[in-house]
Amino acid sequence: SSGGELDMSIDYYVYLKHPDTFSAQSFEQYCSSLGLHIELHPSFNLLEDTGFSPIRLIDERFVRDGRNHDFLSGFELYSSEYQHALQPQKKATGFLHKIFKAKPIQETPFDRAIKDATWLIELRCGSADSFEVLLAYIFGAYLVKCCGGVFDDPQTGQFYDDHNHLENEIKAIIADLLEQGNTGELLTHEFMGWT
Repeated sequence: SSGGELDMSIDYYVYLKHPDTFSAQSFEQYCSSLGLHIELHPSFNLLEDTGFSPIRLIDERFVRDGRNHDFLSGFELYSSEYQHALQPQKKATGFLHKIFKAKPIQETPFDRAIKDATWLIELRCGSADSFEVLLAYIFGAYLVKCCGGVFDDPQTGQFYDDHNHLENEIKAIIADLLEQGNTGELLTHEFMGWT
């Protein structure tokens, strides 16, 4: 046993129907509409980036002891083409089918929501920074609103295809983070410029 702290990862999946409608500028405008100042790295590319995607968050509500209100955070992002696996059932015929009346595969509400998706974005958050889950939810809400996305949270078994529901979750996450800030439990990193 190493005795080191285990870095837990929380993963979210966003299934996109229109990945080509993404733009960093419209994402940052969407964040502004939520009252948040958030910037993606200048070279960010949704369809080609792999690994850690740094994000700048400027928010005075999280400042303690007069320190900087300019934070560096982000999440790991993995992007790939996607094809829905559940194929429509062919009309079965023949003697055995008539006897056993095979039941078709049942399509769940989640299957229906993602069946037209062509792209999959995985957002992986660690525990070393308190803002990562918030940023993943904000990024996911934008993708749902502007790219025909479906945000899947396997931790809770919930999926979201309405950005308004995600925005309610975002408000709750911000409230939790403000409470953590008041008790000195926030884990943050100061933004020192893009590298």
